[in-house]
Amino acid sequence: MRDHLRGKVDERFLALGPEDGDVRKLDFAVWRRRLRETGEPILDLLAGGPPCQSFSRVGRGKLNALTESGFLGDERNRLWKTFFRAVEELRPRMFLVENVPGMLHHGGVNIADLVCRAGERLRYRTKCAILNAAAFGVPQHRLRHFLFTWKF
Repeated sequence: MRDHLRGKVDERFLALGPEDGDVRKLDFAVWRRRLRETGEPILDLLAGGPPCQSFSRVGRGKLNALTESGFLGDERNRLWKTFFRAVEELRPRMFLVENVPGMLHHGGVNIADLVCRAGERLRYRTKCAILNAAAFGVPQHRLRHFLFTWKF
């Protein structure tokens, strides 16, 4: 956190957790008002990662075995839309979405591309990359898809 903001920013504002309830039911206008009250009216970065189970190859197989609708019917598939609802309301300078590479091909749909296009409609530039955690000191080969945006 920037030194000049110490004491001003409510630390609880900086993260959402289970204690905040179902993310699909959050009123992000309330969060926007809380942000304004900190004296910092624009959020620098909104970062999130929708659940990856149905985007993951391993998760898809398990969901197909457990439910009739399989991985395509998993309600978590649409949680990126909730994240994007937060982007629309808070209008951060940048936003970052982390997930698995399977987000690029989900039942014939490129979900990452849908997120990019939604960002572009709000005048964000978007870049995607698949990064291997091992290249960053993590002791395992784990591919992750990152979508990074900024306002233009």
